[in-house]
Amino acid sequence: MSFTRHLLCALPVAVLLSSSAAAAPVASADHPAWVDESPGLTRAHVARVVPGVADVVVLDHGLAQGLRVGTPCLIVRGDQLVGEMMIVASEDQQSAALITTQAKGIAIQPGDDVRLKTFSAPVL
Repeated sequence: MSFTRHLLCALPVAVLLSSSAAAAPVASADHPAWVDESPGLTRAHVARVVPGVADVVVLDHGLAQGLRVGTPCLIVRGDQLVGEMMIVASEDQQSAALITTQAKGIAIQPGDDVRLKTFSAPVL
């Protein structure tokens, strides 16, 4: 069993995600709202780093904004690439992600920006 599957089996989504969620843009019938705001950018942020759980962060966006399980994302701070992650759990207005790569000497922090990983995105 892979680490990600083991993590998901061992920790229910309720443990990874808190019950508080910020208001989010409304999606249209054919695409999430963030597509109209800024192509390729979810405008999501790291809401918190989960203490005691290896390499898991909670994001302030979820299914309503197009973040599905398996979505690869980048963590950026300003113009600096901080890390990469994959969405492992997603609810309507929040999601949890497993950090897959992190820049040396830089800690992921609440407030860091999250962008969808694309073919044109930089790689660590």
